Amino acid sequence: LLKMLPLTDDVERLLQERLERDLLAQSAAGLEDEGRQRLASLLNKVDRDVSEGVVQALTASRPEDARRLRKMIFSFEDISKLDQPSRLALFDKLQTEEIVAALRGMPEGFKETALSSLGARARRMVEAELAGDNAQVSKEGLAARRTIAGMVLAMAARGELALPEAEAG
Repeated sequence: LLKMLPLTDDVERLLQERLERDLLAQSAAGLEDEGRQRLASLLNKVDRDVSEGVVQALTASRPEDARRLRKMIFSFEDISKLDQPSRLALFDKLQTEEIVAALRGMPEGFKETALSSLGARARRMVEAELAGDNAQVSKEGLAARRTIAGMVLAMAARGELALPEAEAG
């Protein structure tokens, strides 16, 4: 986990079991919501495939917890699922450098969705920076993506934007 290398099936199963036991199985103490929030916070920081695997495994044994947890998970890639007013509110708060770093290596369709949420001047600046995009994601890009996803969750908590409905499954 420290290096975020791919997990073996045994390690992933063990991690899922431990997370479920430690973070969700606190109902006797009345701490279900806190446990879900802690787990969602962790899952929002790991690779999307890992978080989706944990939620899918949880769905089999605790579907209601999985449904509630899914609503609390948001990744950078989910920005394309936000409605236009929410994207406009988000991108209005971001620095150009942060947007450029986060968009490097993203698919063209995603970039276009993001660019459509910028003003004309900011859009031209970002497009110029991305003109030589070699599809390589840097540490700075990953950090920018995590920061932006965190900002979306914070804005949603303050009621500044609406998160997309979580898809089951």
